[in-house]
Amino acid sequence: MNEAHLQMARRQLVRFGCAALVLAMTVVILTWLISGDLEGETVLVGAIFALLLGGLAILAGPRPRLALGLLAALLGLLVTADVFAYGLGEIGSVAYLLPVLLMACGLGFWPGLAAAALASALVWLAALGAAQGWLQPFTPYQLSHLTFNAPVLMVVFFLCAFLVGFWQRALNRAVSVPSASTSDVERA
Repeated sequence: MNEAHLQMARRQLVRFGCAALVLAMTVVILTWLISGDLEGETVLVGAIFALLLGGLAILAGPRPRLALGLLAALLGLLVTADVFAYGLGEIGSVAYLLPVLLMACGLGFWPGLAAAALASALVWLAALGAAQGWLQPFTPYQLSHLTFNAPVLMVVFFLCAFLVGFWQRALNRAVSVPSASTSDVERA
């Protein structure tokens, strides 16, 4: 395997990720339509999001690393908006795993850890903001958001980044393609 194969794998990761997100979004919109909870703005936002994902899938052709980073950043922004709006009592905060896993799978160990650190910082910020009262999420703040949810989410983010990052690094070594994030210290 050479750098061209690695770039092709990144390209496919971005394109598959974009397609999977469009499918997931479609399923959620259809569920809301069937349940009667669908609002017109949701369909408009969904269409704009699908166009953004289509653009990232196209960008993955010539620039797979950039597309991968932008996809992770876009997902991180969406999850952050959800977490800050609804709080850590809702399931959406687990979705920070998506950018963490994308970065660790596609870009390597250190970018995965960086994404885990950023996701953890945002989770802690949401918990502290709600605890201090300067963040007013729709779901009422509970002490467990600060004492349980934030620490557990942080551990899960880092554990996933470590596992996937080490696997990606080991796989790259096995096929003789050093990771762009592998330093001389790690090689020793």
